[in-house]
Amino acid sequence: MGGKMDKMSYTIGIDKMLVLSDLNLEGDRRFLFSNAERTFELMPASEVRNGKVYLYLNDNLPESGFYDLLVNDTLNRVTAWNESRIESKMVFADRNDIEPQFKKAGFDVAAVLDTSDFATADLVEAMAHQSSQWKLFALIALLALLGEIAVLRFWK
Repeated sequence: MGGKMDKMSYTIGIDKMLVLSDLNLEGDRRFLFSNAERTFELMPASEVRNGKVYLYLNDNLPESGFYDLLVNDTLNRVTAWNESRIESKMVFADRNDIEPQFKKAGFDVAAVLDTSDFATADLVEAMAHQSSQWKLFALIALLALLGEIAVLRFWK
């Protein structure tokens, strides 16, 4: 229970080495990475240092997914490999880029919000204030319901 847990997932191109600390180091071992369908197999370079086995992959995995680590043809563990998230970095267009695209598409643009006028603290405060307004509307709805019940009950 006090041992170190392995990583949950790895990133292709960033994680190039796996450290295995829970293997029996006696005898020869043959390591093999393969996908679940066994259409891809890779024999990584291995090294034993300080009681741990280091496996070097060198960017040889073709795609993201789950890969089985076989030690002497026996399943040792399943590793998850993800694509790098660098391509997911969001880039935003500014006002000068958006207005011509709207006009070209035939939209009549009255105004485009320019966030450079707002400080970040102002935006956060505005969002916090908007999220607390539901309490006021719920209270008004309950008072209206109470008024309707009073009218129906005492109406003669």
